[in-house]
Amino acid sequence: MIKQYDQGEVGSEWLAIHRFRGQPPECSMSHDPGERVIKASEWGGYFRGRKGSLVFFDGGECQQGACQFGVYELTTGKWIFQDDEAYIPEKEPPWDRMRVLSTEAGVVIRYLRVSYAECDLHAEGTACREQVKAKFHIKSDMMPHCQGYEPEALAHYAMDPNAPVESMIAYSVEVVLSASPVVQSVPGPMRCWPTH
Repeated sequence: MIKQYDQGEVGSEWLAIHRFRGQPPECSMSHDPGERVIKASEWGGYFRGRKGSLVFFDGGECQQGACQFGVYELTTGKWIFQDDEAYIPEKEPPWDRMRVLSTEAGVVIRYLRVSYAECDLHAEGTACREQVKAKFHIKSDMMPHCQGYEPEALAHYAMDPNAPVESMIAYSVEVVLSASPVVQSVPGPMRCWPTH
């Protein structure tokens, strides 16, 4: 059982993992002996889902279009992986959202990982793309789909539309959720948007 207590502010006040056998216990504000309580200081986010012994949690809020997530292993009682994925609005098609797959190697996640590009993908084009590809070992040869560089969008953040703007880059990766997960770039879509 996963318990989540939220008072309406950003992030939950606490999360709790209650493992049990037989009849499910009552879901209450109190914590039974052996219940694993995750306070906001450890993870101030929300329950997202479960795959086997892996529990997925979202972060409290997204920053610069990057949304933190974490994966908790029930068997060991430890966090095994945390990273930032691209924020994909609900109105957009679902194929750029995280996918959780069962494979012979174990549970695999595929998602758009977010990092600072340290150059302007919109203005510098190919030169910036090649720099980013080398830095993050990106496998895709596509140009990123860039949004948010329209003058009205930049004006919303009081940014000069004629000045260079560092980009955020989201690129396709996959991770086998083992005891020592490794992030690997895979061919797939890329996105970019300006920092603000």
